Amino acid sequence: MTTQVRAEEEAPRELLGLRVSALVEMAIFFAIALAIDRFAFEGDRFRDVAPHPFWAVVVLISLQYGTNEGLLAAIASSAALLIGNIPPQPLTLDLFAYLFELSKTPLMWAATGLVVGELRSRHLRERADLRHRLAEAEHQAQVITAAYEGMSTAKDELEARIAGQFRTLLTVFRAAMAVERLDVAGVFEGAQALVTAILNPEKFSIWLLREDGMEATHPFGWKENEVFKRTIADDHLLYRRAIAERTLLCVARPNDEKVLGKEGVLAGPLQDPETGEVYGMLKVESLGLLDLTPATIENFHLLCDWIGSNLAIAKRYEDAAHDRILDPEAGLLSAQLFDRQKEFLTKLAERVDFDLTMIIVGFEGEGELTRDEALSVGKIVAVSVGQWLRETDLAFQWLPVGRRFAVLLPATNSAGARLVIRKLKDDISMRLNIMADRVRLTFELQELHRRERR
Repeated sequence: MTTQVRAEEEAPRELLGLRVSALVEMAIFFAIALAIDRFAFEGDRFRDVAPHPFWAVVVLISLQYGTNEGLLAAIASSAALLIGNIPPQPLTLDLFAYLFELSKTPLMWAATGLVVGELRSRHLRERADLRHRLAEAEHQAQVITAAYEGMSTAKDELEARIAGQFRTLLTVFRAAMAVERLDVAGVFEGAQALVTAILNPEKFSIWLLREDGMEATHPFGWKENEVFKRTIADDHLLYRRAIAERTLLCVARPNDEKVLGKEGVLAGPLQDPETGEVYGMLKVESLGLLDLTPATIENFHLLCDWIGSNLAIAKRYEDAAHDRILDPEAGLLSAQLFDRQKEFLTKLAERVDFDLTMIIVGFEGEGELTRDEALSVGKIVAVSVGQWLRETDLAFQWLPVGRRFAVLLPATNSAGARLVIRKLKDDISMRLNIMADRVRLTFELQELHRRERR
């Protein structure tokens, strides 16, 4: 397009098929030549000058502009020579010889303009054809360049999209692994990462059922002065639709918009897909306008089922773990059994009158440790506690599980308990190895009953 515009701008101006510049040049030449003839010569139009000066304009115009302008120069030269300047017929020449003498020079000018002009016209046609081909080649080069740049841009965008999809897929996979936990708190922690990775909401919340409604126990992205409700009664329309009727609500639907009001964009029940038991609600309060698509709604539905399913598994596991005696991971008595055993042994010590002491073993620094490292430290402490106990001593997991351990030492006074603490501290420090400087062990000694000395 640019080449064509430039070619049009450079096209010469023409008048009746003749270039204006040629007409101007001929007019200037004849004006100067005739003026010189009139004032410097005899005024006979250079009739007796050989070669005639008008040959210059004929040859130059033919060479410069081609056939049409060359013939015009020949005609103009003939007119300038003969009009009003025809000499009388000499007595020595007959009529034909006289006419030949008059027309000889004009005919030679015309032949020269025709031959030389045609050669120049052929060159001009070839040059025009070459220019046309050059313009087409430049246009093709521009098209190819634009196509290459477009393909390069598309390639870069595609690479960025593939990389982004890979990162998103990896994030979703990790978040999905995180939500599949056996403790309810871990499910909520993983749910936050999973919802963020899939929906990318600005604000959302997880609600749990209460006796008279439900409560937003895990809000994410909320500010201190949020206008959203934190509790919803069981007679509220949103509770009835999302919990009682188990309906997925979307603000894009007119009926659902009335139910949601200003409370959110999406809402759905967290339920066990197998039993249908509802545990709460997932609600998205703020979402980008372009992010609310049919795919987003479907993904939200899947998230509700996924979180609800994992929540059901975690609750069943915790319910089963509540009554278990032995913790299978650490090989110690469970934390749920500790309170009952502590109460029983304390009353027995008071009745029978024997020493009863308790050691609480814990470690700090888990904020600087990864989750796997913290679990590894917990297992090391559990193994060491289990190894250095007597057959009559009882070791328990304590809350938080994997971070603190309780040891009941029947018939052991405080001095004996301090000896046990030193042994445990040395053994655990040795087992921690390179993590020993990053973990600070804590030991707490309590006397539950002191034997009365007699």
